[in-house]
Amino acid sequence: MSALRTILRLSRHDLRRAKGRSLLIFLMIAVPVALVSHLLVLYTTAAVNAEEAIPAELGSRADAQVRSVGYGLPVEQDAFGELWKIAGETAPDSAKRSWTTAQIAAATGGRVSRITEGEQVVELAGDRQWIYAYEIDSRDPLTQGTYVQVSGRMPANAGEAAVSRTLAELAPIGSTLRLPRTDTRVRVVGVAESAGNMSPSDAMIMLPGVADPAPESTLVLQPAEGAVPDATTVRPAREVHWLVDTPAPVGWAEVRRLNKEGLVVRSRAVAADPPELPTLFRRDVTSGADATGVLLGILLIVLEVVLLAGPAFAVGLRRRRRDLGLLAAQGAEPGQLRRLMLADGLVLGSLAGLAGVPLGIGIAALTVWRANLPVPVYGPFEVPGWLLAGVAALALASGLLAALTPAIQAGRADVAAVLAGRRDRVRDRAGLPVLGLVLVVAGTACCALGARLMGAPSLALLAIVFGVLVLLLGLVALTPLLVRVAGRTRAWLPLPLRLAARDAARNRGRTAPAVAAVMAAMAGLTTIAVLLSSQDADRRVNYVSVQAPGTAMVFAEDLAADRWAGVRSAVADELPGVPLIEVKTVVSAGDDLPPLSSHAQLVRSCQGCGYASSLLGDVVVGGRDLLRYVLGKDDPVAAAALAAGKAVVFDANGVHGGKARISVPGTADKPTRVTVSAVAVRADRPPPVGAILPDGLASASRLTARTTALLIDPADLRLTAEQERRVGARVSELSGQVNLKVTRGPQAREGDLTLAVITLVAGLLVLVAAVVATALAAADARPDLDTMAAIGASPWTRRLTVAGQGAFIAGLGTLVGLAAGLVPGSLAAWAVTGAPDGGIRYGADTATNPEFAATPIVAVPWMLLVGTALVLPLLAALITGVFTRARVRPPRRLT
Repeated sequence: MSALRTILRLSRHDLRRAKGRSLLIFLMIAVPVALVSHLLVLYTTAAVNAEEAIPAELGSRADAQVRSVGYGLPVEQDAFGELWKIAGETAPDSAKRSWTTAQIAAATGGRVSRITEGEQVVELAGDRQWIYAYEIDSRDPLTQGTYVQVSGRMPANAGEAAVSRTLAELAPIGSTLRLPRTDTRVRVVGVAESAGNMSPSDAMIMLPGVADPAPESTLVLQPAEGAVPDATTVRPAREVHWLVDTPAPVGWAEVRRLNKEGLVVRSRAVAADPPELPTLFRRDVTSGADATGVLLGILLIVLEVVLLAGPAFAVGLRRRRRDLGLLAAQGAEPGQLRRLMLADGLVLGSLAGLAGVPLGIGIAALTVWRANLPVPVYGPFEVPGWLLAGVAALALASGLLAALTPAIQAGRADVAAVLAGRRDRVRDRAGLPVLGLVLVVAGTACCALGARLMGAPSLALLAIVFGVLVLLLGLVALTPLLVRVAGRTRAWLPLPLRLAARDAARNRGRTAPAVAAVMAAMAGLTTIAVLLSSQDADRRVNYVSVQAPGTAMVFAEDLAADRWAGVRSAVADELPGVPLIEVKTVVSAGDDLPPLSSHAQLVRSCQGCGYASSLLGDVVVGGRDLLRYVLGKDDPVAAAALAAGKAVVFDANGVHGGKARISVPGTADKPTRVTVSAVAVRADRPPPVGAILPDGLASASRLTARTTALLIDPADLRLTAEQERRVGARVSELSGQVNLKVTRGPQAREGDLTLAVITLVAGLLVLVAAVVATALAAADARPDLDTMAAIGASPWTRRLTVAGQGAFIAGLGTLVGLAAGLVPGSLAAWAVTGAPDGGIRYGADTATNPEFAATPIVAVPWMLLVGTALVLPLLAALITGVFTRARVRPPRRLT
C-alpha cells in the first residue's frame, strides 16, 4: 500500500504541474460521463412503473381502482391490474354484465367515486371537434391527485368544465362549449390536465353525467395476449372505472375475491408488494438485442474517449521522460514505471467519474424539475445507482485505457538515451499490423452478414454496429503503420509540411491515437451519411402515394354542410375557373363514434390483405371528375357504370357476382352491411379510396355521406406557393377545422436535417481531436521549433510547420475514416432499403397488398463527404496555425 500511495502522490504532483494538459484530459472523460449519466437518469425517471403510476391512477386517497371487464365471469389478473384474462374458455353473451356505482360500493365495502373517460365531440364557434373527455367529481376529496389544476378553478356544477392547456388556446376560460350528444352547454372555468403521463393533449374535465347520464360498463386497459374471450371484447369509445376508499388496505386476497365477480383491481397495497404470478403476467424486459446495442454504443464512446485522451497522455510521457529515467537509474523496475503512468489515468479517470456523474445527475434534476412545471411529464425523480456506478467505473476504465500505451512505452524506455536527452527510436510491434488486418477483415465480414439479415432489421443493424466496432479496432491497430507510410511522402512536400510529416512519423505513439480519433469520427459520419442518403434515395425512387403529386385538398373531417358552401365559395374566389372535385365520405349515422372510427369499409374476400387508405376513407360518394382523378385518366366503361347508378370498386376482391358489400360501423360494435351493384376497375397505382358510389346509389341504400374534402386535380392546376398561402389563409379564417393539404411528391429529403446535425457533431469532434493533438504535438516539439528559429527560420515557417501537423493528423484521419465508413455504410444501406431480389410488388389488384420491397439502393453523398475530407484538414491547419505561439523562448542554460 505504501508503494501505491507513493505512486499516486507522484502522479498527483505531476498533474498539478501540467494543469492545462490535466484539465484537458479531465474534460475529455468527464463531459461524456456527464452526458451518459444525464441520459440514464432521464430514461429511468421517464420509465414510470406501476407503483409510481399509483398517484396518477388512484389519486392521493383511494385504496384501489376497480374496472369491469363486461362479463360476470371470474378473471385472472396481474398484480398491477393491467393484464387480465377470463378464467374460462369462452364468454357467451349471456354472461355480459353492467355495474352501477352502488353495486361497486356494495362489492368492495367502501366509498366509491366514478370516473368516465373517452372521446367526445364538442362544438366551439360552430366547429365540431373530437376531444378526450374525463368525467371526474372534482368536489370529491377521493379524486384529489388524479388531475393537476393549472389555472382558474375546477368545475363545481354540471354547466362547467376545465380544459387542457392545448384546448385552452381555442377555448379560453370564459368561453362556452356545446356537447351535441346531450345538447348540453358548458362554460370553461379553468385549465387542468389529467395526472397521467400519457394524457391526450386535447382534453376536458367535467362532472359525472354531463357527457352521458347513463352509466357504462367497459373493459380494462388490455387483456393478456391470447386471452381475448370473444370478438365483442374490444375497447369501446368510453371507459368507466371507480376509485374506492376502503376501511382497510386492499390486499391480494381481496383482489382475488373481486376477480371472481368479473372485476379487475389496481390496489395501492398490492402494487407496493406484488405477489409472484405465472409467466403470462410477467413484464416484458429489455431484449438481448437492445442490451447488446446499448453495450456496443457505450464501447464506441469509450473508444473515442480513449483515442482523444491518448495523445495527451503520450505528451505527458514525453514531458516526464527525464524524471522517469532518473527513477529507473535509481533502481525503479519497468513495472513500477508503468504503474506510475497508469496512476495518471487512474487519478484523472476517478476525478472525471466523481465529477461527471454528479454533474449529470444535477443537470437531469434541473431538466425534470423544469419539465414537470406545471404538469408532470416525468415520473418521480429516480437515480439508477448501479447504472451510474457503472458509468463512474467506465470513466475510470477510460482513463486507464488511455494511459495504457504510454505506460507500456515508459516501461520500455532506454534509460541511457533518456538521460542523454536523445529521442527514443520508435519500434512498431511486428504482430500489430497483422492483428489489425484480421480485425478489419472480421469487421467487414460481420457487416456483410448483417446485410444478409434482411428479415430481422434490428438484428441486421446490430451486426453492422458490431462489425463497425471491430473494423475500427482493426484500423486503430493499423494506424501506426499508416502514419509511418504516410510520413514517407514528405520528400515531395514543401519544407514546413515535410517537417510536420517527419515529426508525426517519428512520434507515432502520440500521432497514431490522434489520427485514430479523427478516423473513428469520420468513419461514423460516413457510415451514417451513406445510410441516410440511401434511405432518401429509396424514398424518391420507390415513392408511391395514394394522392397524385401536386394534389391540393381542402379537408375537414366533420364540418357542417352549410359551412362547406362558404368554403367552396372562398376557394372559387381565390382560384376562379378551377374545377373543384367534391368528395363525400360514407360514415355511420349519429355522433356516437369518432370520425376515423365511423368510416365505412369495403368488404373484401382477401383475408389478411392490406389496402391503400387515405383521410378520405375507404368508401366515398363522387362523380365522374373524382373517378378521373383516382384513375389518372378517362375510363368510359367505368364512367358509364357510375352514370348507370353502380359503384366503381378498385379492388377485385371486393366485387362478387356484380355486387359489393359495404360495412358501416354502428353502435355496440354491431356494424351494418349494405349490398350494392358494382363493377371492378383496375387502377394503375394504389388509389386513395376503395370504392366510389354515385350519389343516387348512396341515397337509395340509405347510406349516410358527408362532405370531407374538395380536391384540385394537378392535371387542372398545380398551386404555386403564393396561391397555396392565399387559399390556406382564406379557408382557415372561415373555420379552424378546415385545412389545406398539398401532396408534395418525392422531392422532400427527410434525412437532411439529421445528416446536417450529425455532420456538425462529427466535424466538431474531428476538429477537437486534430486541434488538441496538434497543440500537444507543438508543445512536445518546442525544442525543434526553437532549433528552427536558431538557424534562421521565420515565424511564418514555424507557424506553417504547426499548421502542417494539424493538416497531417486531420487529413490522414479523415481519408482513412472516409474509406473505412464506406463499407459498413453501403452494407447498412443495402440491408435497410430492401432485399437483393426486390422490386415493387402489388397484390392481385393495385388496391390490395400495396407492399413495396424496393430494390436495394446505395447512394453515397460524395459532395458532402469529399467536401468534409477537404475542408476539415484545412480548417484544422488554419486554427492551429493562427493560434500557435511563434515567439522564441530561449532555453535556460547552466554555466
